[in-house]
Amino acid sequence: MVRKFTSELADLYVRQNMTLSESLQIMMHKNKKRKNRISRSAAYLFECLQEGNLISNAFRTCPFINFDDSYTFFISLSEKSGDLRKTLEYLNLKYERKYQNKNKLLEVSLYPFFVVSLAVLASLFVCNLSGDANYGQVLNYLFFLVGVCGSIFFVIGKIISEDKLYEAFLGIDFLIKAGVNVSAAVASAVYVLGADSRLGKSFVEAGEKLEFGMSLQNAFCLGKKYQEAFYYADSCGKSSEVFKKLAVWIDEKAQKRRKLCLCLVEPLFICVTGVFLLCLVMKFFMPFMNDMKFF
Repeated sequence: MVRKFTSELADLYVRQNMTLSESLQIMMHKNKKRKNRISRSAAYLFECLQEGNLISNAFRTCPFINFDDSYTFFISLSEKSGDLRKTLEYLNLKYERKYQNKNKLLEVSLYPFFVVSLAVLASLFVCNLSGDANYGQVLNYLFFLVGVCGSIFFVIGKIISEDKLYEAFLGIDFLIKAGVNVSAAVASAVYVLGADSRLGKSFVEAGEKLEFGMSLQNAFCLGKKYQEAFYYADSCGKSSEVFKKLAVWIDEKAQKRRKLCLCLVEPLFICVTGVFLLCLVMKFFMPFMNDMKFF
């Protein structure tokens, strides 16, 4: 719902260059017949603006759509910089990327679900065909299959899902271009990464170190490749440009991993379920085949 609301608002306010009040009024009337959360949220924000409240407070207290801390932080920043349009454009792209990643994960899940469902039906058929098969034992085998496939899918989901570090570097680059100094921008990445996450805490610490004059290389505790990039950024005096370049590099690597992962999904699940069914058939029909050889 946050994505849809932001997309509609960005279309009117950013692309069609309307005022914020006009955009919210159009959203109110456009969705009025359906009386959905978008129209109610637009009405609430419009009312807050009419009363002279800050737009960031309106987003923060909106009862119909839950705008998270990251969202309200960037909106609050736009009030100080005076450029809400660029902020909404950034947020629209951010949530669109998140939505596309979810769609990719859903698309990838369809094939494994289909293959595992066929394997379950085939297992029950084999069990019924064998006559004296133990259904409890078959269920244990099926639970094992589902567990293995679930673990594989979990790893695939991690590969396909959004990269938090990529989003953090993009956020830092946006903040720097909006006029925020490097140390504050780095510390603000916690709104993207999460305050309780290990990466979030490390970025807060890096921001504090940068504020006291430390170099990027010494402030961050990331992998070797990142440290090399920070070293060259410090040496060339281009610390404000390195984050966008790192984000592009991370995205290129992620796209390659995703492409490889998508190519392997079908053969991987076919092999797993095929081996499972072969073992099941041998388990239940091997004694029968041995009896036929004896006769």
